[in-house]
This record gives sequence, structure tokens and C-alpha cells, in this order.
Amino acid sequence: MKQIKRMKQIKKISLWCILLFACIQILGCGDGQTSWKSGDHEISSELNYEKSMDLDYATEFAVDYYENGFTLISISDGSRFLLNTEGEQVPEDLEKGITVLNAPVSNIYLVASAAMDMFCSIGALDHICLSGLPEEKWEIPEAKAAMESGQIVYAGKYNAPDYELICSKECRLAIESTMIGHSPEVKENLESFGIPVLVDHSSYESEPLGRTEWVKLYGVLTGNEDVAVRAFEEQKQYVQELSDVETTGKTVAFFYVTTAGTVSVRKSNDYVPKMIDIAGGEYVFRNLKGEDNAASSLGNVHGYILNEGEREPIEGRLTYRGYNIYDLIHGLEREDRFGFEEIGYLLMCGELPTRRQLEEFQHVIGLERALPDNFTEDMIMRAPSRDIMNKLASATLALYSYDSNPDATTVENIMRQGISLTAKFPVIISHAYQAKRRYFDGDSMFLHVPDPHRSTAENILHLIRPDGKFTDDEAKLLDRCLILHAEHGGGNNSTFTVRVTTSSGTDTYSAIAAAVSSLKGPRHGGANLRVVKQFEEIKENVKNWKDEGEVRDYLCRILDGAAGDGSGLIYGMGHAIYTKSDPRAVALKHAARPLAEKKGMSDEMDLIELVEKLTPEVFAEKRGSDKPMCANVDMYSGFVYRMLGLPKSLYTPLFATARIVGWMAHRLEEVTTGGKIIRPAYKPLAKTTAYTNIDERR
Repeated sequence: MKQIKRMKQIKKISLWCILLFACIQILGCGDGQTSWKSGDHEISSELNYEKSMDLDYATEFAVDYYENGFTLISISDGSRFLLNTEGEQVPEDLEKGITVLNAPVSNIYLVASAAMDMFCSIGALDHICLSGLPEEKWEIPEAKAAMESGQIVYAGKYNAPDYELICSKECRLAIESTMIGHSPEVKENLESFGIPVLVDHSSYESEPLGRTEWVKLYGVLTGNEDVAVRAFEEQKQYVQELSDVETTGKTVAFFYVTTAGTVSVRKSNDYVPKMIDIAGGEYVFRNLKGEDNAASSLGNVHGYILNEGEREPIEGRLTYRGYNIYDLIHGLEREDRFGFEEIGYLLMCGELPTRRQLEEFQHVIGLERALPDNFTEDMIMRAPSRDIMNKLASATLALYSYDSNPDATTVENIMRQGISLTAKFPVIISHAYQAKRRYFDGDSMFLHVPDPHRSTAENILHLIRPDGKFTDDEAKLLDRCLILHAEHGGGNNSTFTVRVTTSSGTDTYSAIAAAVSSLKGPRHGGANLRVVKQFEEIKENVKNWKDEGEVRDYLCRILDGAAGDGSGLIYGMGHAIYTKSDPRAVALKHAARPLAEKKGMSDEMDLIELVEKLTPEVFAEKRGSDKPMCANVDMYSGFVYRMLGLPKSLYTPLFATARIVGWMAHRLEEVTTGGKIIRPAYKPLAKTTAYTNIDERR
């Protein structure tokens, strides 16, 4: 009866998650936003709707007209602007969230450089007073001339503008590009000074003329709507004439390199390939249609941006389903709650749970904690492993045999398996660790039963420690560590392994076991062990941990290859993507400090922070490089595990225990949006060679 009840609860949660997942795929609401086109034109009881602007191609904005000269501009990001063209009194009951602008709008701070040509085409250059590009970077003659004359002034880079200058110019509107998403604090700052921000989403249009049609929006803003309509019709006619151009036979590849180091290409139904077609060319990647190879809506990692072709460092940003990791962590701290299970729900189901949904989810995970009967004896004790990751991989594969429906790849079945693996990973690694202690380390073995009412972090400490005891502070810190390791985008080795194996149609247990095997590699999951070892050497060789000169000298020796492992590397510093900061390291450092003080380990943490501070300076001095460098999460995760008394052999298995929810989320996404097997590009280096008889070979 208990098994039947458990299956009903899992099915109930799976149905919730399927509905949420469907919303993400169909509506694109993974970031918590709803559709921006509601169809309801009522924004005030005093404003009577008259009509909407006719748009032939554009889909990322809308314009609605009301009586008494009011015009509403709606952008696909949900922002709305009400233009008051006749100086009428604004209704008191105007719907919240609508920004009122007196039109025509002047004193514009134009950061979206692509829109400059549109302003020029409608004779509205005099409405712009500030630019996000310096004079020497403008290729548009009118813009360059306006800056030379002082009509338009450079206000600094988009991510570091001169706020004092902007305010002194009495700026009435800032028009940003979607790049502002990388520096949300700039938008917040501008708005705090009373300067509204409109984000140009024309780059999201699927049709070339859709981008061009944004000239109508700028015509409405500047009081040049008729001119804008004529300008668009001219361009429309020109494109239609080009449609008769014969194909040249030339092929074109259009791509760019992302901050994750991967190559991103445009789908064939995007506006760029269509422009290539219009010009008589043929897009190389013409078969990338629909949702194939769609971007992930899971974790997103930002460490720098490309501004006018130049790489600019930014503070690192990590989001889970659109939620900033800092916001998630701070929310849990305010409410003093454990959060790993909640983050698991968010990643696998696509949205943060309600209290009731979370309680149901936690309850089912608690029921699923227990391993199958005799599993520990048969699968772990009979063949113990020196490396717990190997045992975790083999145990994951073994669970296939205990599943009555292991091969089905429906969302509901994968969700069921994901919940089960999330619950069981802590028990497997704990029992595998105890077996290792007994058979390889010659220590006593303590096998505790998991507590279905405790969180994942609490269970890990309970299962690993001989007396099963821990403090709330210790468990909360481990919980935060699990959250920060739960997901990191699809570009890392183990997550990509999940997506590749999933694309072949294999079962969940095989895909996850492959990911575990990938994570075992020291280049992927074992980095914090190298950090711990290096700090042990620093502590042994530096007499005064607070002496910056002594610490600096030893770091110089490490970089010279005269200390450490001879590699010339300072482990825990630098990241492939993050430049100014790794948000995981920042959050973990913040979470670790209180417990370090309670445990009398503040001096050691101070040493880590000192190494973090000095390394960029020493690196620049020794290598002659001004490349930004920050501490990565491994700098602090090993210290946290050691502070919690966790053995080194469990560091990477704990990484896997956290990452299982991210792996399962990517598997679900690949199953629902993939459709094709992932095959890497491969170029053989061997040249064609004639066969030689065996006796003639030398």
C-alpha cells in the first residue's frame, strides 16, 4: 500500500512539472514572465481605445492609439510607455507599470547604436543628445557630424555610463539594446534618477523587414510617424525588388563565439539567413529550423560581454531558470530554510514551487531515499571501490535493474527517475564511503538509515558522521554549497555528456552514469582537491599567514614552478568564463564566514582571501598580463568541506549529488526539444594510403 501511495504522489508531482515544463517550451516563460500581448486594450477607465498600428513584419512591439492624443507603446519584454502628445492630464487610474512620456520625446540617450540609422532616416537626429558610442566608432556620417559639432555627446560605455553627465543633459529617455541584460544595475540606476529605459528588441525579429519596421516606433516617439511609415515602405519596396535577384551560388556562414567559448549559429528561419537569401546567397546552416538546437532555458552563465567587438569583463552572473543565484540564496537566508530540494524542483519543473508543492516534493524525496532491499549489501559491500565515483556510476547503472519501467523516455517517467536518483545519491555515496573505510582504509564502518523527514544536506551529514550528529549551521552551509553546484549551463563536460547520451535515446540510468564518469575526471570534478592540497603547502611554508609580503613571495614561487606541484598554476584562481567574479565563490565565501568564526578557522579563511586578493597582482607582474582574474568556486568549496569535517574522497561525489538535479533538467530539455542525435564535427588527419603486403612493410 505504501508503494502505491508513493507512486501516486510521484505521478502527481510529475503532472505538475509536465504542465510547467510545457509552459516553458510553448510560452517561453522560464523566467517567470507571461505573454506581453494580452489583447486587452483597457488601461484606464478614462482612455478610450481607437485602433492599433498596422505592422507588416515586426512582432516584438505594438502601438495602440487612444482618444485625446494618447499612444501606448508595448515592448515584448513587458515594458509599456504611454505617450502624451497633447499635454492632457494623465488619468489617475492608469494601469500600474506604464511609464508616461511627454511626446515628442527629446533629449534621448541612445545606447542601441543600430537604431541610429533609423533616427537619421526620419530626420530625428535632433532628438538625441547622448550616445553610447564615441565619435571615432560611428560609421554613419550624420551621427559622426553631430558628435563633432557637439550636438550629441558621448556618455560613456553602456555598462559604465557617466550618470552625472546624463542627468545634466536632462535626459528624458534612454534607449538601450538587449545588451543591457548583462548590466541590469545600469538600468536600475538610470531609472532611480527618473530616466525611463526602453530596450530595443529589434534583434529578436525573425524577418529582416521586422527589424526595419522598428523605424515606425521611433517615428511615434519623435513625432515623425508619417515620415517613418514612408521610410519603411521605401525599404519594403527595395527588398521586394531584390526578391527577383537570381541565386549567386555562393554560400555564407554566419556565427559568433559565445562567452562560454562555444560557436553559436543562426537558425535558418532567423532574419540573418533570410537577408542572405534575399541577396542571392545560400546559408550554410540552412537545415537548422524550428526548435532544433534551441537555446537552453536552464542555467545561464555570464562572465564578460562583447561590446563593439571588444571583450569587456563584468561581474559574474549565474541564473537558474532566469532567477539570479544571489536572489535565490538571499531568499532562503531571509526565511532561514534549506533550499536544495526547492532548487531541484525549480530546475526540473521550470518554476519555483508553492509551499504545498514543495512539501509534496520533499515528502516524495523522503520516501525515495531508501535504497532497494539488499542493494547496499549486493551492489556496494560485495564490490567496494577505492574511488567512490566509480561506485556511484556502477550503482546508478545497477538501479536500472530495480526499475519496472527503465527505458521509457516520457517526461513523466524521466521525472520519476530524476526524483528517485536525487533522493538516493546521498545514500549511495555515504554507504560507498563507509565500505571504502572498512575495506581499504582499515577503519570502522558506520551504516546509518536515512531520515525521510530531513533535507538532503542534513541526511548527508547524518549518514557520514559516526555519531550522525551535526548542527543547523553546518547543514545550512552544506545546503548552500549543494545549491551553488546544482547547475552551470550545458557547456560543461558532464552536462554535455548527459545531453549527448540522451540524444541517442538511451535510458536515464545510462545517461546519468556517463555524466558521473565524466565528472570523475580530475580536469572536471577534482579541482577543489588540488586547491586543498596547495593550501596545505602554503600553510606549511608561510610562517605568518597575515604577512602580505611573505604570502606574495610564496605565490611568486608557485608561478615560477619552484613551489607547489611545479605546474606554475595557483589553483582556485581564474575561470574560463567568469572575469571579475564567480558568483558561486562570492556566495559561498559569504555563507562560510560565520561558521569559520564559530569553529575558530577565521585565520585560515583570511589566508584564502589574501591569496584571492594577491594572485591577480602577482600574475600580472610575473606574466605581464592585465587579464582579469577572479577566485572560482573551488577556492572555497574545499575549505567548506574541510570545515565540515568531510573526507576528501567525498568532495567530487558531493559535487555529483548536487549536480544530479541539473543533469536531470538538461535530460528533460533534450528529450522535449532535441529530436536529433548529437554528432560532433570530426576531421580525420590520416591521408589516403595504398595497401602494402605484410612482407613489404618497413
